[in-house]
Amino acid sequence: EVLRIDWLERQTVPPPVLSNMQAIPDDLGFAGAALALADIQTTGRFMGQEYGLHETRVAPEAEFLPAARALLAEGANLLVVKAPASDLVALADLPEAADVILMNVAVQDDDLRGENCRANLLHTAPSHAMRADALAQFILFKRWNKLALIAGSYPEDQAFAAALIRAVTKFGMTIAAQKTWEFNADMRRAAASEMPLFTQDLPDHDLLLVADERGDFARYIAYNTWM
Repeated sequence: EVLRIDWLERQTVPPPVLSNMQAIPDDLGFAGAALALADIQTTGRFMGQEYGLHETRVAPEAEFLPAARALLAEGANLLVVKAPASDLVALADLPEAADVILMNVAVQDDDLRGENCRANLLHTAPSHAMRADALAQFILFKRWNKLALIAGSYPEDQAFAAALIRAVTKFGMTIAAQKTWEFNADMRRAAASEMPLFTQDLPDHDLLLVADERGDFARYIAYNTWM
């Protein structure tokens, strides 16, 4: 018996970032799926099962749902999906996907676990709220009560920053100061001079939280703050 697993990816054009020190691999996500498949094949042999991984990538300019419908028509019923939230919800709402298992491996939006939750959509990617709650509990345990926050200006940065604020508030803590990172300088050259000035007006703090979901500027903050 062969259990079919489909990797369905909506390719996106990576946004420009200030930090290009670490390129994003072209096979990010799929490489993990391939590694997992090799790992479970050993168990499968004992159980008389074989697992097959099918890869489908949809170009940024192409339509996503027709590609998904083609897979469903072929009999795919376990789809590991790397795609934006809008594509995920549209796929989950297809009548032919009602009894299909969809696994979200990338999108961390909280509303996919709330108002946009779907019965056939499961998540391996942690949500913003899950990450923020875990961090807040650790902060509470360490008694780092004086907090400050720097958040990027992109929507995903603001979403994680909001989750951090909700989490620390829920656990009885407060963020004394918050700043938004709006620089467009090349931090590889300017970090040592720009970061101390940017963080100079922050109040005394035990921990500086950073919401930088694209990996844009956070790497330059450590060891360069005013404190």
